[in-house]
Amino acid sequence: MASSDESSTKDQKPQDVSADAEAEGLISLDDLDKVISEQDPSFGLEVATIVSQENSADLNIEMIDLDRLLAEQEAKSFGSRLKRLLRKFKNFLTGLQTTAFYFLKDELPSLLKNGKNALGGFMGRVSEMLRQFGFKPRRFKLLVAAFVLLCGGTAFVLFLMLTKGIVPEQEQLFIQSLDSLAEQRWSYDPKTEQEPFYGSVRAAQNMMVVPKLVVNVKKSVNSGRNPMAAAELYVEGMSPDVVVEIKDRETEFRDRFMRVMEEFTYDELTSAQGKLKLQEILVREANQLATKGRIRKIYFKTIVLKP
Repeated sequence: MASSDESSTKDQKPQDVSADAEAEGLISLDDLDKVISEQDPSFGLEVATIVSQENSADLNIEMIDLDRLLAEQEAKSFGSRLKRLLRKFKNFLTGLQTTAFYFLKDELPSLLKNGKNALGGFMGRVSEMLRQFGFKPRRFKLLVAAFVLLCGGTAFVLFLMLTKGIVPEQEQLFIQSLDSLAEQRWSYDPKTEQEPFYGSVRAAQNMMVVPKLVVNVKKSVNSGRNPMAAAELYVEGMSPDVVVEIKDRETEFRDRFMRVMEEFTYDELTSAQGKLKLQEILVREANQLATKGRIRKIYFKTIVLKP
C-alpha cells in the first residue's frame, strides 16, 4: 500500500512541476524540443545533427592564435594607410602637374606680355623726362647732378657704417705680449738669471763724484744750537753726455744740492728714511737742471752730521 502511494506520488510530481511552470509562463528544454519538432521538424533535425557532431569523438577543434591574428590585422591596416598616403601623393602630383601646365600655357605668356608692356611704358616715360631735362638751363642740371651725387654718397657712407664701418676696426689695437708674434719663446728665472743694466759691472758706469758739501741744517729736538752736515755724493747718469754736463756746470749743481740739504733737520738726516728722501729730492732737482740727459740715481759716498 505504501509502494503504490509512492509511485502515484512520483507520477504526479512532473505533472505538478509542468503545471507550475505553465502557470508562471516558463517552459522547460524538453518541452521546447517537443514544440520545435512539432512546429518545424526540419529545424529539429538540424539541431539534432549539430548536437550529435558536438558529442562525437572525431570533432576537429581549430585553435586561433590571437597574437598572429592581431599582427596580420595591423599589417593590413599599415598597408591600407600606406596605400591611402600614396594615393594622396599621386593626386597631389597630378594637381601640381596640372597647375604647372596651366601656368606655363596660359598665365606665363600673359605675365611676360604685361611685363614687357610695363617696361616699354616706363622706358618711354624715362626717355621723355630725359628729353625734357635736356631743355632745362645748365644751372638746373648742375644742381640736379650735385643732388644725385650727394644722395649717392650719403647712401654709400650709411652702408659702410651699418656693415663694416668707415674705418675698419683692428682685431687687436694693443699687443699685451709678444708671445703671440714670436716664432720661438724662452723662459728664465728673473731672480737668478736677470741682470740689471745700469748696475751691471760689464756696462760703462757713467759716474762722477761731487766734492764735499758743507751746509747748516735746521735745528731739531736732538740737535744743538748750530747743527751742520757734510757729504760727498756719487752722481750716476744714464748717458755720458749728462755726466759731462754736470762736470761743466758743477758749481750750479753743487749750489742746488746745498740748498736742498739746508731744508732738512738734524733728526731727519740721522734717520734712514730721511736720507732716502734726501736722495730722491736731489735726483729730482738734478734732472730739472740737466738738459742733455737724465740722472738715474745719487748715492752718498760719505755723510757726517754735527749736532
